[in-house]
Amino acid sequence: MEEEVNTTSSNLIVTWRSRRCVAPVVEVLQSRPHLLDCLTMFPNGTKALHSPTTCKKLFVLFPGNPGIVNFYEQFVELLSLKDVDVLVMGYSGHSICDRNNGKVYGLRDQIDNARDFFDSIQERALSYYGNDIYIGGHSIGAFIAAKILVVFPCIRRCFSLCGVLSRIQETPNGRHMLFVGGNVIFYYVFVYLVVAVLVLLPRFVSSWFIRRQAPTLSPVLVSQFIEHYNTGALRNCFSMCREEFQVVREPDQQFLGLVGKRMVFYCVQDDGWAPLSHVQEAKKLCGDCAGFVVESDPSVIHAWCLSNNETVIEKGILPFM
Repeated sequence: MEEEVNTTSSNLIVTWRSRRCVAPVVEVLQSRPHLLDCLTMFPNGTKALHSPTTCKKLFVLFPGNPGIVNFYEQFVELLSLKDVDVLVMGYSGHSICDRNNGKVYGLRDQIDNARDFFDSIQERALSYYGNDIYIGGHSIGAFIAAKILVVFPCIRRCFSLCGVLSRIQETPNGRHMLFVGGNVIFYYVFVYLVVAVLVLLPRFVSSWFIRRQAPTLSPVLVSQFIEHYNTGALRNCFSMCREEFQVVREPDQQFLGLVGKRMVFYCVQDDGWAPLSHVQEAKKLCGDCAGFVVESDPSVIHAWCLSNNETVIEKGILPFM
């Protein structure tokens, strides 16, 4: 597998692209500069120029939808303080700046790209970390992470962090968004109208709306959203969500049985996307060896990456590493 790694304006966020056919560009958030360089196999087979890591563990996270890596900066910072190297792989078309010329991708595209990504780092990850390689997924990212887990036996554990693994249409939030997975004409009209409204809105109104929906979001990140105004990211979010409604249905009993002993479930109360009953069902199919944590603090929400990173790390990840 050949790949391209390019540094963006921040040396902690890089762009990555597989050279398998015409592959999309994704953003990757890393816990330290050149981490992805250390783990990437170069086309000519030469070794990386950068020093190997001093950390003993690697954690690769697949985000929720939208899969914008900037949302996970605090998560990466806090987990890296525990002597863990961290990578957050964003999704194709999900970024503050448009990196794919407006092209739209679905859930299956994201799974294929995630598989290519992990395949590209697997060899060096094994040489640096041995059997201390972990992956995790937030929300729909847990579905993607589980698909990666079954392909790569080198992964020690997979963390479902408020993960959506089955019957997304039957969740409280899913029932309110059935139009996303319904009639294709209605879906495209809806997306067109939403994008058109956002384009026509004055920027200060958009800024107010973002702050109201995500009050803990950093002012710098809000300013970046308003400055770039990437409507392609919004179309990609809806496209991925539509495919989620088509694909994420009944739990796969055989699949969960195969990976069960390597799964850890962390869930919160009153989760509109990952109800406790759904998580308990998946845990039961995984067997007694799977880890299971129900958050007792009602203030921890599904979108934990915005304000509850420390709690998730301390309760849902570190005890199982």
